[in-house]
Amino acid sequence: MASSSPTPLLLGLLVVLLASARAVSVSLLALPLSTSLRWVVGADGRRVKLACANWASHLEPVAAEGLSRRGMGDIAARITAMGFNCVRLSVDGCG
Repeated sequence: MASSSPTPLLLGLLVVLLASARAVSVSLLALPLSTSLRWVVGADGRRVKLACANWASHLEPVAAEGLSRRGMGDIAARITAMGFNCVRLSVDGCG
C-alpha cells in the first residue's frame, strides 16, 4: 500500500504563508532555512524563532481540514495575521 506524502500541500502552504506575510507587513524569513548546531537559522545565518499553528488533517488523508470551506490563501492570511510563521500539519499515521 503506497502512502501519500503531505509535501506538496506543505510546500504550497509555505508559499501562501510567505506571500500573506508580505501582504500584512510581517518580517519574512530568510529562506531557505537550515540548522546550525541546535538552532534553526535563515539563509542570512540569523536564528529563526518558529511560531507554529496546528492544522488538523486527520479526517481525510493528507487533506487539511477547512479547505472545503475556505481557500488556502484565506486560511494562510488569517494564520499569518495572528502572528504565526509556520504550520504543524497533523497527519493520522493509521490506515
